[in-house]
Amino acid sequence: MQPITTCRRLLRNIIATGVAPLVVRCHVIAGSGQTPPSDTLATAHIGFGGQGSGNLGEMATFKEVQVVALCDIDSGRLAEAAKRHPDAKTHRDWRRMLDSQKDFDAVVISTTDHHHAPAALTAMNLGKHAYVEKPLAHTIQETRLIAETAARKKVVTQMGNGGHAGEGLLLWKEYYDGGVIGTIKQRPRSPRRQSRTPRRQPCGQSQHFPALATRHDEVPAQNHCTLAGPPHRIGARRHCRQA
Repeated sequence: MQPITTCRRLLRNIIATGVAPLVVRCHVIAGSGQTPPSDTLATAHIGFGGQGSGNLGEMATFKEVQVVALCDIDSGRLAEAAKRHPDAKTHRDWRRMLDSQKDFDAVVISTTDHHHAPAALTAMNLGKHAYVEKPLAHTIQETRLIAETAARKKVVTQMGNGGHAGEGLLLWKEYYDGGVIGTIKQRPRSPRRQSRTPRRQPCGQSQHFPALATRHDEVPAQNHCTLAGPPHRIGARRHCRQA
């Protein structure tokens, strides 16, 4: 997974929309070497595990970005992130962060999988732009709700699937489009992946966030995409198939 491409794409798209609420003309601080507030993107970050830490570091390399909020339930990881951004406010619960702090334009969500959709939906309903790591959601109806909310609130969104934007896959696509490798008929699954096939439950159920399960009637009962089991093993990205 390469966060660089998608983070940069999100940043470019957000800045293009002119999200900063305070407009200060460039000539006011010309020659000071500072970025005017009208060109600054304030970000809040949720989760600092391996991917979250990388996303935080990547976003902070842009002079247009100001990290103003940090959130992680793990006090150790939160403390490490705070050392890198001592001026940012810290939180242990993303719900309280979104309730109490309003001075940011976009949120970067890199927490455990089953929190992706709830955190993204809450932030977007507040008018915040969102970068969400994969998997985007826990169930099909959550992905529909995310798409509808993004369109209704007119916010910029990006899912963290930057691996598909890497040079390697783009080069293989060129090979395929150019007929270099011929026709691909099948890509067999490896034995290791077959042995790890998890148990499933109907997509219409939202085990850990029932409040989001509002569109069960639109999800065919025979579709099985949600993993059963404890929260840390939940993800809509694996083994989505029709029974």
